[in-house]
Amino acid sequence: MAEGTISFRKSIEEDVALIHELESPNFDGYEYRGVDTSLSAFRRHILAGTTFDINVGPCEHWTILLDGETIGWANTFRAVDFYRQESSGLRAFLDLRVTGALDWVLRPEVRGRGVGTRVLRAIAGELVFGRDPTLTILSNTTRADNVASRRASEKAGLREVGAWSDEDGDFVVYAIHRDEFLGLGERDVLRRSWDDASTCGSYDKTAFCCLPVVKRELVLSLGYTPEQWDGEGDEPSICDLGWEKLPLEKQLAAKQLGYTREKWNGNDLTDWDFDDLPDSKQKEVLIIGFTPEQWDDSDLSEPSACDISWRELPPEKRTAAENLGYTRATWEASSSDSSSDSS
Repeated sequence: MAEGTISFRKSIEEDVALIHELESPNFDGYEYRGVDTSLSAFRRHILAGTTFDINVGPCEHWTILLDGETIGWANTFRAVDFYRQESSGLRAFLDLRVTGALDWVLRPEVRGRGVGTRVLRAIAGELVFGRDPTLTILSNTTRADNVASRRASEKAGLREVGAWSDEDGDFVVYAIHRDEFLGLGERDVLRRSWDDASTCGSYDKTAFCCLPVVKRELVLSLGYTPEQWDGEGDEPSICDLGWEKLPLEKQLAAKQLGYTREKWNGNDLTDWDFDDLPDSKQKEVLIIGFTPEQWDDSDLSEPSACDISWRELPPEKRTAAENLGYTRATWEASSSDSSSDSS
């Protein structure tokens, strides 16, 4: 293993030619996507702090040094800023909002000497986790046939979390959680929302000003104002509709913001009008014994099930009640209210 001190500095004018040379094996893929691979284009992107690819966006370019000598280049970026291009393959595996991603390449003469593992660990500690406290995951995507890069990822502590393919070839995704990197124990990094391949975690708790531009457009398409999205004032009228009542284009917009049917409908549906309930929830209402008219009008007599305590409810009725948002406390309270009203 090569000894010496790994360090980084922001890439400058004198680094452009080397970075251009190191990236030249990727030019076929760049040009296929219509990317300008000229030296002047690279200079412009490096000095402006933007990516080379067609989806130009913010990143940081770094020159990698070993004992003060230039040995390579890296760039780091927030994955969520590039969810349509550079990060597209990560969407099925990671929450892009908290994921830092990178590209990196070493000069040929230093490869195979154990430098790669040390560089990757240094990038994780200094350039990703060390610079942005909001990032809790580091991901490194490498070509499936790049044995050296895959080995460096594994030795650096990253675990394989998935794979994907596009017109450029087959790729493997490696990732590590900040806590695991710091030696605080193994942490799962896989996201658990599989509702739609285009989502990258939920954005419903993200302030409007912090949303990527494309997500802001989706929010506005649902009828929200920026203030409403941030919790100020009443929600737009579309929020009064159950998931299954949403027009298809609104469902798709909601999905891309991280909503599922369950999340959109919420846990408590007891105040919803019968016609606004999803079809599956309407069935739950009928299982309890309500007619649509009884469900909508609290002045009408309630079904006999409402006179039964939570513990004594038949299992199928209790399950239906739970699926509509009732808890033991709210059920008992509503039963008590109905008893007092009738007396």
